[in-house]
Amino acid sequence: MFWRHRQLRENELERELRSHLELEVQEQEEQGVSDEKARYAARRALGNTTSIKEEVREMWGWTFVGQLGQDLRYAIRTIGANRAFSAAAILSLALGIGANTAIFTLIDALLLRTLPVRDPAGLVQPKLIVQGVARDVFAYPIIRALHEHTEIFSGVSGFSSGSGFTVTSRDGIERVVGTWVIGDFYSTLGLEPFAGRLLTQNDDQPGSPPVAVLSYSYWENRFGRDFSSVGRSILIEGKPVTIVGITPKGFAGVNIGEAANLTLSAAVMPQLFPDLVGGLEAG
Repeated sequence: MFWRHRQLRENELERELRSHLELEVQEQEEQGVSDEKARYAARRALGNTTSIKEEVREMWGWTFVGQLGQDLRYAIRTIGANRAFSAAAILSLALGIGANTAIFTLIDALLLRTLPVRDPAGLVQPKLIVQGVARDVFAYPIIRALHEHTEIFSGVSGFSSGSGFTVTSRDGIERVVGTWVIGDFYSTLGLEPFAGRLLTQNDDQPGSPPVAVLSYSYWENRFGRDFSSVGRSILIEGKPVTIVGITPKGFAGVNIGEAANLTLSAAVMPQLFPDLVGGLEAG
């Protein structure tokens, strides 16, 4: 269809050029110029018809298509004449594109992808400057103190990085990556549970019964999407902990690339780890 349309336009252009030429010849003859001289003068007045055709084709946008076709035919002939070199060049390009794609995918996963929370652009992570050195680890009382300054932040939460829990079940013992948080962690991020409920301020009080929230992916893989697992007790560090909810699908913690499959309130840390002393990151 494209080539047929182009041929029709080419024929129309040819007729228009001939018509202009004949009109110019007629004007020259009316002035008493002989036929041969009139045609010569008309061609000079009209100009180079080949250049006119090229300019019109450029306005139509067909010059690019024609040049592209010529380049493709030349490339195919070159590849056919140098098959070994062409194969090596294509392989190098494929490896380079594949490597760049893999690197960008990793960078996207670690640095560029925003958290699936209510307002990821509004999240900030403060730093604590100690003797000129910036630290992102805060003691629990400091996070509590920051939490009281609502004139600065609409919400303050804390979390740990790279924590691990020993979970005992009917299938044996496994090490599960998780995190400690303060009670309003999920409300600060604006998250809603997929099932059950998430941790609240009531879970972050001294002496509160230990409860845990599972990530969606861990619940799907480990518990087979069994909704009855919410409300069930599991043994964490040898002590019973009740599963109260499942995080929304796609959320597995605030550290991109580091899944938090188990989330517990920092208030129950002394019950599970009596000898543990550490800090939490504020966010």
